Amino acid sequence: MNINNRSIALIDVNNFYACQLFYEYKQTYGYRRLSDAINEAGMKSGHYQVRHLMARPVLKARYSKRFKVATDSNHNELISQVL
Repeated sequence: MNINNRSIALIDVNNFYACQLFYEYKQTYGYRRLSDAINEAGMKSGHYQVRHLMARPVLKARYSKRFKVATDSNHNELISQVL
């Protein structure tokens, strides 16, 4: 495979922009949403290229935890006051 300097520079710009978007979205975007965001911004990047970039230990997506309901609201008792 013949890769010239222009394509290497384009890959570096895409990688930098992908890292910038990843931290802008608070590290919650996976490779699919991140590649879609890059494409919406007008740069070309595929799912596999972003997935390969995110395989580095620096770019690990954080998943938000589900909100757990800690109260039982199926009762007829009074609600306690806010302390």
